[in-house]
Amino acid sequence: METVVKTLILYGTSQYNPFMALARDVLRRYKIPFQEICIDDNPDAVERVRALVGQVNVPTLVAAAPNSTDPIEPPHPLPGNQSVRGVDRGALITAPNNKQLENWLFKHGFLPRPYRR
Repeated sequence: METVVKTLILYGTSQYNPFMALARDVLRRYKIPFQEICIDDNPDAVERVRALVGQVNVPTLVAAAPNSTDPIEPPHPLPGNQSVRGVDRGALITAPNNKQLENWLFKHGFLPRPYRR
C-alpha cells in the first residue's frame, strides 16, 4: 500500500477559544508538525475557511498535499443542518473534541493509533 505524504494545516485565531487550545495541545503533545494560518486580520484566510467549511469556524484542520493548503480531496458535505463541530469531512475537520481530533489525525497518518483512554 502506498503511503501518501500529507501536510497538516491549522486555520485558527490568536483569541482564546477552547477548541483552539485543545487542538494546539494535542498537536504539540504528539509533536505533530503543522502550519498554522491565523485568520485574525487576514481576509483571505477568513474567506478560505468560509469556502472550505461553509462558515467561519476555528480551528479548522486540513490534510493537505505537501507545499499546499488545499485539502487532498474536496470536503464531504455536511448532512442536513448539522453543526460543523467535530464532523469528519474527509480531509477536513472543524472544532473537534479530543477523541474526534485524535481519530481524524490517525486516519490521515499523523498519529500511530486512534484515540483511546
